[in-house]
Parts: sequence; structure tokens; C-alpha cells
Amino acid sequence: MKNIYSLLCAVMLCLVGTVALAVNNADVVKMTKAGLDEATVVAAVRGANPAEFDTSTDALIKLKEAGVSQTVIQAMIGNCPRAIASR
Repeated sequence: MKNIYSLLCAVMLCLVGTVALAVNNADVVKMTKAGLDEATVVAAVRGANPAEFDTSTDALIKLKEAGVSQTVIQAMIGNCPRAIASR
């Protein structure tokens, strides 16, 4: 019984370790304003699961005005479900 419990705990820890959090536009702006390196922000964008980016025209303009780099914005567009991107 103790071995089954240990195995179950190990499996749960593995699953928790692989869960990625959703990232949205506000998170990207927050990371940018905090001074995180562009490569770090791009990695967070590409690892976002699910990606909840608003890539509408107005949202892209707001991202640019907030100082988000073109590279990060392009990564967001590349990791965006079509339904959100078409708004």
C-alpha cells in the first residue's frame, strides 16, 4: 500500500511540473515593463498553454505603445488560436 501511495505521489508531481499556465496580453506587458529579457518573454509566449492573446488591431497597437518588442508580438501572433486572432 505504501508503494502505491508513493507511486501515485510521484505521478502527481510529474503532472504538476508539466502544467503550463495561460499567458495573456497583460502578462506580456507586465513582463516587458519589469525589464525581462526579450528572449525570456518570447519563451513564455511560446510555452503558453493555453495561449490567450488578443491580436486584434487595437490590441497590437496597445502592445506596441506599452513597449513590447516586435519579436515578442510576432511570437504572440504565432501562438494564437485563429478564433482570437480574427477578432
